[in-house]
Amino acid sequence: MNSADNLLIAALRMIDNALAVYITNQNMVDYVSPFDNTANHYGNDVFCVKAYDWSLDDEGKKQDYNFKWRDIVVTWYRYCGRGMEYNKELTPNLINEMLNDCVESLSDAGQNKP
Repeated sequence: MNSADNLLIAALRMIDNALAVYITNQNMVDYVSPFDNTANHYGNDVFCVKAYDWSLDDEGKKQDYNFKWRDIVVTWYRYCGRGMEYNKELTPNLINEMLNDCVESLSDAGQNKP
């Protein structure tokens, strides 16, 4: 695992924490993280996150993405950080921009979508 992987995991967990606060405050329900092995999902106009899809294991297929922001897609195996892959080089500045965009989007987030 390289430093970009560690920074990306930390940023995704910060987004997860911000999403937990947003979901709990908006819906007054317990938060079930789509960054973990839960079958949950969340999306707004800025980012989308989908938990690992177990049905693809049976079909021998790979999930398109677990996390998507702009043209960046991140996949993982069962939970965020495990067997993680992403489609382009991620710099610390880009990861920080992603983190800020995603967290800020939760203050005026749109409807949930898969």
